[in-house]
Amino acid sequence: MFVDNGVELLDSRHGLGVTEPVQEQTSVRVQTPSRQGPQGSNYIIMKIDLAKSELDRLVREAQQQAEEAGSRGDGPFGALLVSQDKTVVVRAGNTAITTNNAAAHAEINLLAKAGEKLKTRKLGDYMVVVNAAPCSMCMSALLKAKVTNIVFGAPPEPNMDPYITPEELAAKSRLDVAVLGGILADECVQQIARLRAARTTND
Repeated sequence: MFVDNGVELLDSRHGLGVTEPVQEQTSVRVQTPSRQGPQGSNYIIMKIDLAKSELDRLVREAQQQAEEAGSRGDGPFGALLVSQDKTVVVRAGNTAITTNNAAAHAEINLLAKAGEKLKTRKLGDYMVVVNAAPCSMCMSALLKAKVTNIVFGAPPEPNMDPYITPEELAAKSRLDVAVLGGILADECVQQIARLRAARTTND
């Protein structure tokens, strides 16, 4: 569990997740709806003890993976698996185009590498950081792996098919999931656009 000593943030549009910038001096605590349990509680607090500067650092490291992916002709997306002591344990980028594998998104590759390295498919003790909102396939896979702390940069893209946001999938999970989006969102959106434009130019 990520220990919190900071401010509580709640996105009223979905009841979970945050898209607004986080103040530099604070840590982050995200509140998400929880199915009523034996105690009858309506909410559970998932805790992420990360200052804004640390969140920025991790998203920028995910951007490095995205840069590598985009430079080799793949989708410009990268993902990190982060331990509770804020150590990046596994890194992965998108390889869908170069491997002709539609499922080889950054998050899917991350889970495969994590399973091989950590010898487990259950990653509930870790946080996943991505440079862009996970698609429905990737978000579902993260939930299957018991990941309940997810941070991303760029917001969901309008052309996602099916268009299901991470928050919407989290709300349907039996897990209590903390979703924090919008970290360095503008930077991430600009990077994705730049790398896609370069790939189109080179095709």
